[in-house]
Amino acid sequence: MIVRMKKFFLFFPSGKEDEFLREIQKLRIVEIHRLPSDFGFQEYLKKSIPAEEKLRKVEFLLDLIKRIEGKKPEGKILLTKRQEEEIVKKFPLDEIYERFMELDKILNKNREYLDKIKGKIEELKEFSNLDIPPATIYKLKNFSHIFFSANRNQEKKLEKLAEDYSLEKIKEDKGKSFYIILFPKEEKEKVEKYLAGINVKIYTIKPYHKKIDEILEKLERIKENTEKEIRRIENEISKVTEWKNQLLVISDHIQTEIERYKTIEKISSTNFLSGFSGWIKEKEIERFKRIVEEKIPESYLVFQDPEEDEEVPVALENSPLIQPFEVVTDLYGRPVYKGIDPTGPLTPFFLICFAFCLTDAGYGLLLILLYFILSKRFRYYPAVLKFLKLLFYSGIATFIIGAFTGGWFGNTVERMPEGFLIKKILEKITILNPLESGQKATLFLALALLIGYIQILWGVFLKFFHSVKTYSFKKSQEPFSVLLLHILFPVIILMFIKMKNNIFSFLLPKFLITLFILNLLYLMYLKASTQKEIMLKIFWAFYGVYTIFAGNLLGDILSYSRLFGLGLTTAVLALVVDEMVFLVRNIPYLGFIIAGVVFIIGHFGNLVINLLGGYVHTSRLQYLEFFTKFFEGGGRPFIPFGEVRNHTILSVEK
Repeated sequence: MIVRMKKFFLFFPSGKEDEFLREIQKLRIVEIHRLPSDFGFQEYLKKSIPAEEKLRKVEFLLDLIKRIEGKKPEGKILLTKRQEEEIVKKFPLDEIYERFMELDKILNKNREYLDKIKGKIEELKEFSNLDIPPATIYKLKNFSHIFFSANRNQEKKLEKLAEDYSLEKIKEDKGKSFYIILFPKEEKEKVEKYLAGINVKIYTIKPYHKKIDEILEKLERIKENTEKEIRRIENEISKVTEWKNQLLVISDHIQTEIERYKTIEKISSTNFLSGFSGWIKEKEIERFKRIVEEKIPESYLVFQDPEEDEEVPVALENSPLIQPFEVVTDLYGRPVYKGIDPTGPLTPFFLICFAFCLTDAGYGLLLILLYFILSKRFRYYPAVLKFLKLLFYSGIATFIIGAFTGGWFGNTVERMPEGFLIKKILEKITILNPLESGQKATLFLALALLIGYIQILWGVFLKFFHSVKTYSFKKSQEPFSVLLLHILFPVIILMFIKMKNNIFSFLLPKFLITLFILNLLYLMYLKASTQKEIMLKIFWAFYGVYTIFAGNLLGDILSYSRLFGLGLTTAVLALVVDEMVFLVRNIPYLGFIIAGVVFIIGHFGNLVINLLGGYVHTSRLQYLEFFTKFFEGGGRPFIPFGEVRNHTILSVEK
């Protein structure tokens, strides 16, 4: 349900905001805003936040850990408040940051140097067959030279140069040839232009005084030493992972400080007085009052109800059984403050629709098992745990409906030996197996449509009930007329089909039909009265009623036939898997092993595919068929001012 909220205004002597905010930040019960501008207060002057520099250092160290471990540092650390304070007080952040920052700089320089050495080695390797030191060539005063490589197509165009100048092939490798060309210095521009024209690759070889193969040996030694140094530095940097947990604790603490500084900026003030406004849950008012009286007794605190058109933050509070289904609501959006929280009303229908999509008790058991496996791993992740509980409850519903429809990993039960006790028990609780006959399949479809009708009727009733509660019955005539139409129309049709010849079969339908027609005419009048022009009145009178019949009573209800389709799909695919299992089990020697593998992979794949389809289509029915009857979205979530706990959980000290 939507929690009742109160707006508050708090005024107190300037200079006491930091200590007070520290206290209420621990409680996480108020959402803080600036005072309205017409109160005459000045805005708090923005200052640089010292904690932001600390956060930058922590993020650098955590990024180092990410590079080392190959994943973002995460997890939940359970500790007491005293342990947290001890870590924050003693952790040498500046010292550790400077140490690893310097190591990282040295590492990057060495890597850059290594890349250059590797590049030079690769370049010189191509000219390792040169018999003389490159410096000897550079000493030729009247001649210049160029080292270059050419492919086979380019080689054909080198014949002209070979006729005029000294062209020597040094090496040939993988379709490439490496050359040196000697030519008079005054011909340099001409040679360069020609080589550029045939697009050969030019190399720059320094005037080494030793042969290239000797230079390569030296470079290899430098490369080896540099790689050793890099490994040593990397090993040294890897020691930062020893501080991972402390860094995660420090990260939460610093972000909490930053949040507090940002909240201080929302405080309005004069020379002597400061204040802020905000929102609080009505049930938390007394607790907030006690904190205010304890920390700033000379303050003035006042509460007021939300104004008519004011945007009020929305907080949802439901029983532990309903809370997991808030996942479905939040994916669609929060309701407005004066609207209806759809979480409770959708819960039973979500479970039934989801279970209809799977219709296999075995798959329900797997979902339950999955919850128990994953809930321990994610017990400190509220959002993940809430979703897992949603799957857990859906698994229970799937187990129940699957048992009633006879689905146990397909038709595994039917394949059990006759007289088997478990088979007898499970067959007795099978009420409606849609795969047994066309008649039962039709009944299964009718049941899906009935569920749709009941949920849509429930949505229309919620609209009427909320209208009466918010306004009055007098102002809720249209919702009441729509609700009556949804009840009368199917009742009249059923009575004509089922009732036999007697006094009631004549009088009662006649009365209901009269009531139905009068209600229909009145609804047309209400729809027409919303328009001013005569043509629009006529159009809207008919179109408004048409949308109810074509939309709610036909289109929306027929949309629930997807439950029938998805349920049969899951069941048929499970049968196919079972058939494959029983076919391969007769293979000599390995038959039972292969059958086991096919059974596990087949049913797990079927579960995954239809689990996704079931969740998506069940959610779609809630959003498009159910919510549209009463839900008014656009609410803003209530975001209380509190400590950042991305990586830490505080435990109570014993």
